[in-house]
Amino acid sequence: MKKLITALLFCLSLTMTSCTSYLVQYQVYTVKSDLKQGNGSLKYENEDCILHYNLWAEGGNPGFVMENKTDSDIFVLMDRSFYIHNGAAYNYYNNREITEGYASTYHESINIDGKVIYPYYSIFSPIDATKKVGYSTNHVSSITVKEEPVICIPPHSAKYIPVYYRISDGTLYQDGETKIENSPYIFRNRISYSLNDDDYIKHIENKFWVSDIEDIKPNPQKTVNSVKENKDKNNRASVNKILSESPNKFYIEYYVNKPPLLKAEEYDVY
Repeated sequence: MKKLITALLFCLSLTMTSCTSYLVQYQVYTVKSDLKQGNGSLKYENEDCILHYNLWAEGGNPGFVMENKTDSDIFVLMDRSFYIHNGAAYNYYNNREITEGYASTYHESINIDGKVIYPYYSIFSPIDATKKVGYSTNHVSSITVKEEPVICIPPHSAKYIPVYYRISDGTLYQDGETKIENSPYIFRNRISYSLNDDDYIKHIENKFWVSDIEDIKPNPQKTVNSVKENKDKNNRASVNKILSESPNKFYIEYYVNKPPLLKAEEYDVY
């Protein structure tokens, strides 16, 4: 009988470990800044404009919505604006052409203070914390967009300004609070703009830093068999709820191999 039980346990372990499964886990990063946190955004305001940030995305999104308060056109000088990450400056504008294919289309909008802002396409504004209004198409198509060195925002309107970089490089850090001098990520947006395309250039600089890191293991029993399986858009809303989404936070999603079942000889069989 002992040999029979051992053999059955061994067969079961072979069956259950024939494919690798993963535990899904997260690190949530809280960010501090001098900006005011309002209804769904971090807000900066001067006499010309309002900037709305929502960092919430996998890896963090430093892009923003820029709202023109004036009666003049605002010209954002992308070729003179920078994302500065841990002391390294990266140009907003790099004369890139971005082509993306799609079989179904989702228009993503950013709802900030009751205003809905539609970026170019969802692929150019990868923000998880958005309201999605979509429709399906039965054909496969693609779109190519070339970066603009200057973006014009008409009077009393708003545009999403993309920053094609992530806050996190995917590295996992020790959880807990951290001071600014020990923060793993200190980043700034330095935005150059002018009014009515005149020669006088104004600058805005918004600084952020990670102040707290939290490990979250939402469901130790839930496993997936592949990363692709867990990237389904239908799963995003539940993830945002579990992680308590906030405009001053972002997260990293990572995978840990589920511990294998004990081998048959490791069971204490009597």
